[in-house]
Amino acid sequence: MDDLQDLIKNAQSEPENNAASPHYLSEITDMETYAETVQELVVNWLNELSEPLEAEDAMIVHKAIMYVLIEKMIGFHSKGGLSHSKDGDYMTGLAWSRDAGKFQAMAVLLSGIYMGDKDFLCDCPE
Repeated sequence: MDDLQDLIKNAQSEPENNAASPHYLSEITDMETYAETVQELVVNWLNELSEPLEAEDAMIVHKAIMYVLIEKMIGFHSKGGLSHSKDGDYMTGLAWSRDAGKFQAMAVLLSGIYMGDKDFLCDCPE
């Protein structure tokens, strides 16, 4: 019985060594395999997240995820632009800042897409 409990405990704490495990992304050297693995991770995660939800609710959750991701990208690129500029690499800093602006434009476009009556993220006129 103790062996079985040890096996269960170890199985829960050790990640599976498979292509879709985030624990092994840093070990993938082939870009095509890396891209496929990242996409598989994202699709699996979204499917798992959405499974218990009604379709409309799942789409609202997906839209909220996109907003959060866009905001993270705005912050990442804004900080990158500032960092490069502080280091004297103004052209690279400018490029990063422009990319932050592109993400801001994505957020504006996303806010204009109506996803139904529960869409609290829409800046659509009533």
